[in-house]
Amino acid sequence: MTRLVQSGAQVRCLLRPQVRTPQLPRSLAVPVAVADLESGHGLAAACAGAEVVFHLAGCHARGTADSLMSVDYRGTLHMLHAAQQAGVQRFVYLSHLGADRASAFALLKVKGLAEEFVRQSGVPYTIVQSAPVFGVGDTLTSMLAALMRLAPGVFVRPGPSNARWQPIWVEDVVRGLIAASTDRGFADRTIEIGGPEALTLNEVLAAIMAATGVRRQIISAPLVYSRWAIAVWRWLWPQSPLSGHWLDLLAVDQACEINSMQRFFEMRPARFSPNLGYLRGHTWFDDMRRILGRPFPQTSKNL
Repeated sequence: MTRLVQSGAQVRCLLRPQVRTPQLPRSLAVPVAVADLESGHGLAAACAGAEVVFHLAGCHARGTADSLMSVDYRGTLHMLHAAQQAGVQRFVYLSHLGADRASAFALLKVKGLAEEFVRQSGVPYTIVQSAPVFGVGDTLTSMLAALMRLAPGVFVRPGPSNARWQPIWVEDVVRGLIAASTDRGFADRTIEIGGPEALTLNEVLAAIMAATGVRRQIISAPLVYSRWAIAVWRWLWPQSPLSGHWLDLLAVDQACEINSMQRFFEMRPARFSPNLGYLRGHTWFDDMRRILGRPFPQTSKNL
């Protein structure tokens, strides 16, 4: 959103109804529309007059299979219906690499179904299938770093060690989405984007350990055991963002053409290891708040 505002675009931010008013940066003086993706209430008014809709909402990082269906499945249908009514000229949908309605994995199956809704809606679209995104406040590297810091000497890695990822910097994703929304060459297309390196999960974990200064012995666990463990975890701490949907991304390759960003957008994406500095300096309380869903006060510094 910051880049759109800086470019001079007229931006409207869609927020879901919530008890606390979210704190947007003061530099982002933009109109805000409050609407509910699950029911569709307020979406028509939110989309009125819009030329481009960026649909980035998803529930895979926090929530159950029911919430995945409510937000990613029905929410996308409601958003498309509102875009149709508003005469939106481009609907940009952020999806995952490997999304396929025939997938055996719930997250990728629902994303694949949502993509089909987008293609059949009649609204001009661009679907961007992205590799896992990393950056400040993400739910990927920040969670892995917190879990490794709290692990007592050994970190249990779920899933196969040979699955390959192409982590992509959040700023590169943003630039790609904006470019795809304005270029007619991307109309009614599905494109795959990823970072400049294809890494195994072990290499991803090694980079995170190097950035945080922790050292852990990595051992593997079958995905089925990891799913049971996370199911118990979610029963104990339902507000935790540690979701079983993460395991869907660990089970398959999250990689695409290595020079995708260069080919599509003529840009050099950021590498993974040199851009993990945001993982440093977290306290025990910060890590516990993250994995349990923020049950503690702001930070230990404020106690």
